Amino acid sequence: MPLQDENSLVLDILQDLQTDSIKTEEEIDSELKQKIYAVFQPFLNFSQNQDNFSEVYQRLKGYQYVLPQDIQEGDYIRYLNPKYFYDIQLMKGGFVSDIVKKKKQITLVNGNKVIKIFYPCMTLFRKLDSGDIIKQKILSSLMED
Repeated sequence: MPLQDENSLVLDILQDLQTDSIKTEEEIDSELKQKIYAVFQPFLNFSQNQDNFSEVYQRLKGYQYVLPQDIQEGDYIRYLNPKYFYDIQLMKGGFVSDIVKKKKQITLVNGNKVIKIFYPCMTLFRKLDSGDIIKQKILSSLMED
């Protein structure tokens, strides 16, 4: 990669950092824990949820909490649905194929399954792509120096 391209990449990352659009791995992990806890906390008196809480956290490694307005078509989304509050599960999810803001609905595709979710009721998590991971690694190396 030519030096000019590397410099522009670093400048883009620094600019994204100033606008808080890039988060460090630690920030993402902390936010992930907080959001999962916020969903489970009122229902931790159910024994099944105590087990589910740590399992969900482990299964969401490599994901980031995301607001519905930050989701784009093509993102891979998983979500927590508090409908069955006594046994909260991480739902399978899928790739976003359509977002209907008027109906507050996201359509996910996973293999031959089509899933429609009403997003105001859900806590959404987006799988980090390779670009996000590279930016995180560059950011962490910049912060070490």
